[in-house]
Amino acid sequence: MKPSRDQRRRWTAEPGSELARLRQECHRAYDVLWEFGILSRSEVYRRLALALKIHQSDCHFGMFDEKLCRKALALRSSPIFMGPGLDGNWPETGQ
Repeated sequence: MKPSRDQRRRWTAEPGSELARLRQECHRAYDVLWEFGILSRSEVYRRLALALKIHQSDCHFGMFDEKLCRKALALRSSPIFMGPGLDGNWPETGQ
């Protein structure tokens, strides 16, 4: 199914814009959780969707506006993303 014009518009952000910066910041904040194996990628987005009260299929930073990006960034330090290994203090790698 081809996305509508409005749907395509949601996925684009002017390079260098505040929206583009916020989306990149969201990725930096959340991607480390699944990249380091702390949570699965689907679990990260499942928790975020629940916290934002949106459907999981709509939980993609490319679909977020500035307001939703800011909410997501504020939620990153909430208890649902904290706990052993989830507080930003990564386990020692032995290096």
